[in-house]
Amino acid sequence: MDKLEERARAICAQDLLAAGCWPTELEEKVDRLWPVVAFEITGGAVDSVFAHIADLDSRQREYDAMVRRAPGAAAGSSFQLMGADQSKPDR
Repeated sequence: MDKLEERARAICAQDLLAAGCWPTELEEKVDRLWPVVAFEITGGAVDSVFAHIADLDSRQREYDAMVRRAPGAAAGSSFQLMGADQSKPDR
């Protein structure tokens, strides 16, 4: 799971910076929003990592608003741009 978190944090930071997030706010926002990206990477698979996050839907809406994605739009834009192959397990 460490690799998942590391990857999700990197993608989240990239998306937020591209959306105009101030670098001084980046760490706080990534700490709050990386689970949204991790959830997208796993394809929405339920995992114990996300069990303690009661407000994941709220964080999803916040993340989507910050990166200016329309509700229901394709998720994981940077993840897909990075050429990640979701069919292979995390090693």
